[in-house]
Amino acid sequence: MDSLAGQSTQLGDHKTRIRVLERARWPLPTIGALAGLAGSGTSLVALFQR
Repeated sequence: MDSLAGQSTQLGDHKTRIRVLERARWPLPTIGALAGLAGSGTSLVALFQR
C-alpha cells in the first residue's frame, strides 16, 4: 500500500510540473509572431519613405 500511495503522490507532482512548463511556454510563439510583424511593419515604412 505504501508503494501505491507514493506513486500517486509522484504522479501528482509530475502533473503539476507539466502544467507549470506548459504555462511558461505559451508566450514564446506569441513573442516570435509579434517580432515578425514589427519587422514587416518597419520594412514597409522604410519602403514607402523613399
